[in-house]
Amino acid sequence: MLATAAIICAVFPSASAYASQVDVNAFLRENGSYLSGAAVMRLEDGAVSQEWYYGSADIENGKPIDRDTIFEWGSATEMLVWISAMQLAEDGALKLDEDIRPLLPEGFLKKLKYGDPITVLNLMNHNAGWGDATKDIYTLWPEKTLNLESSLIKMEPLQIYPPGRVCAYSTYGAAIAGFIVERISSVPFYEYAAENIFKKLGMLETTVHPTQGDRPDLAARRSLVKAYTGFRAYMANNRVYTSMYPAGSAMGSALDAAKFLCALTPPEGEASPLFKSKETLDKLLAPSLYYPDGAVKNAHGFWAEQRNALFLSHGGDAAGFSSCFWFSPETRESLLMLSNTAGKSMLANRLADIILGPEIIGSEAKGEGTAEEISGVYFSARQDADTYQGIIYKLSPVILTAQSEDSALSWLGSNYIQQAPYIFKAEDEYSALPLLRFVLEDGAVTGISSPYEDYIKTPMLLPLAEYFLLLAYAFTIPAIIICLAASGLRKAIRKPAKSPMRVIRNSANFICLLLIMNTAILLIRGLSLESYSSLAPHFIINACSIPIFAAYLIACRLVRAMSDVKKSELFLTITAGLHMVVIIAAVAAFQLWK
Repeated sequence: MLATAAIICAVFPSASAYASQVDVNAFLRENGSYLSGAAVMRLEDGAVSQEWYYGSADIENGKPIDRDTIFEWGSATEMLVWISAMQLAEDGALKLDEDIRPLLPEGFLKKLKYGDPITVLNLMNHNAGWGDATKDIYTLWPEKTLNLESSLIKMEPLQIYPPGRVCAYSTYGAAIAGFIVERISSVPFYEYAAENIFKKLGMLETTVHPTQGDRPDLAARRSLVKAYTGFRAYMANNRVYTSMYPAGSAMGSALDAAKFLCALTPPEGEASPLFKSKETLDKLLAPSLYYPDGAVKNAHGFWAEQRNALFLSHGGDAAGFSSCFWFSPETRESLLMLSNTAGKSMLANRLADIILGPEIIGSEAKGEGTAEEISGVYFSARQDADTYQGIIYKLSPVILTAQSEDSALSWLGSNYIQQAPYIFKAEDEYSALPLLRFVLEDGAVTGISSPYEDYIKTPMLLPLAEYFLLLAYAFTIPAIIICLAASGLRKAIRKPAKSPMRVIRNSANFICLLLIMNTAILLIRGLSLESYSSLAPHFIINACSIPIFAAYLIACRLVRAMSDVKKSELFLTITAGLHMVVIIAAVAAFQLWK
């Protein structure tokens, strides 16, 4: 089997190697301020034709990136899941178009909103309807990882869309598919992948174990690689673990990753070592989801891009690592970029444009779908509807505004020019959404169909209300401090008689300040990969804001009934009540209680 892998992934010189190498090396050097290190490989006809290694695996100690450097794949790990599912389908043990619930323990999925079947194909296309799972996905401590079944029970997100309706990238869905592979094969997913993928391809330097417990040698080599931010700053907490490991735990050498791509692009007429028949690979790489204009969006878990030919791709980000894989079933060309730098997918896409050619959308022409008709507010369908982390999605809408021309849009400084009816392309190469394909229902624009996730058009009133609430929350902080300081100063200078209303009011303002501090600590701790359960005290404190406000109203009513209250006192008391109303509204709107 090792000999087969060596033949499949041989290395040979390319006629265009020198020109391309100069271009790629120059590109990597030009972006050196934002790139600590990278391994890039180009493959043709199932073999490596060129390879480039740039930068350092350890900047501080001068350790260079090379073939032996261990990189993390991040979400690109999911490719192993889709291949495993197709292997089981080839053996007749799994059907891609049947409901997955009979394959899971009884009552396993408890947060489903719709009764429609969820199929493996839905999992591959990321349209099973789940919101984003954010609870305890990562931990800094390997001993805190759970087995796959327990983690899926604990981290189940809400289902917020009917299956097949909306595409929203779902780490949870990929992990569920990995669990199904476990259930059918009766072995842990990491064992299945090691035996049926890594061993078959001679990938002797790759593991998908959640803590690398099956390959301590690779764990040791990974510890020699440091990870960095996009500005080459060392990331101290770059070694993280995930219990939903089929969706993000693979790591290995660049050469092993190249072997993987070689198996997906075997020489013409030859079968892949991954499958018994050539037809199974063809089925895996066949389109399974389309954009509104008919272009291919997904092929059984692999994202599609139309360049000089149809390319399939998958990328991933881990803590301080980035990975991007491209391959074309038509031309059998492939490209791989692995980096120990966080968030380099945009840079990798620009490199792909240089080596593989830019994406082809269609001729530049105006058509149906004017900018005025399309402009508006769009929210990502990939949202956490179950926890406080949904605030990230609520405050990150795509707001498109029409320009002077009917065929021009703008968003966050990027200008979009119409390419075809209801298709707009960004003029610059740094846009977070380089291509906008709009969705029509009953003749009206209802959303954007983009890779990885759709965007849903929303009335402008919703984001305006949320931004207004956030602004009111921000103004409440200095208002409370001023009120407390003024009260303290008045007491020190004038020494007024004791006032029950003033005591209640000052107590309310002080409690409001504590609630704001509690929320700030919650958000800071939420960024530090602490366990979700450890944040429970913060949620409880925020949830107490409602009974506290009720007690405040009762106390004010009782005091006012028992004594006369000056108008100035009444005004300040109402102001304190408004502070609490703003805080309660923010807790409810942004789910700061769960």
